[in-house]
Amino acid sequence: MLMAVTPRLRRLLFTVLKAGVSLALLAYLFSRVDVARLWQLARSASIPWLASALALYYLMIGVSAWRWGVLLEAQGLHVPLRRLTASFFVATFFNNFLPSNIGGDVIRIADTAPAAGSRTRAATVVLIDRGMGLLGLVLIAAIGATLTARFHPVDLGPISPPLLWLGFAVATVLAAPALLTPEAFTRLLQPLRVFHAEWIDLRLARLTDSLSRFRETPAALATCFAGAIVVQ
Repeated sequence: MLMAVTPRLRRLLFTVLKAGVSLALLAYLFSRVDVARLWQLARSASIPWLASALALYYLMIGVSAWRWGVLLEAQGLHVPLRRLTASFFVATFFNNFLPSNIGGDVIRIADTAPAAGSRTRAATVVLIDRGMGLLGLVLIAAIGATLTARFHPVDLGPISPPLLWLGFAVATVLAAPALLTPEAFTRLLQPLRVFHAEWIDLRLARLTDSLSRFRETPAALATCFAGAIVVQ
């Protein structure tokens, strides 16, 4: 008879799996580099500069986890900042070592889905967080390019300041319907019902509810966007 997998055992197995994958990725990484050369460079590095860089990195992780927590609070979910920070560290590791950032997002969704009671709600929060981060990045890039072109004229290549500002405006306009009129936005996804109507309807209902909660808490979105700018 197979032993039932309790939530505690499931979390333990998932933790062991994450640690195993992390160790395997580290082993692969070190097999591809000259360890002796790497150690020589590390010994010649400036300790104060390394400490400063590490402090800034921890600050970035802390702000990112806090921003994530603000969005979860807007959904009526309270997850301790310490737990979110630990999850963000694991997600960042997977983002750095896997070909894309999807692996890290999967970790974040899996870590908050139990508290959210729904993978759809947890995924919606992560996607909104991602979108805010991207908007913050484009805004900082547009401001930087504009200031550079004005005070230190150089060739900025094909991505000019007007193009960056246009990208920021277009992204904002495209994202607005999802937050301002979630019901209309999710209706656009109705064609997906051809695959499995009952399953899709349930997910769309949860998505609509999550987006409606964000519409009712604009301060949380503004705070998240401000945090994204700080991170960038």
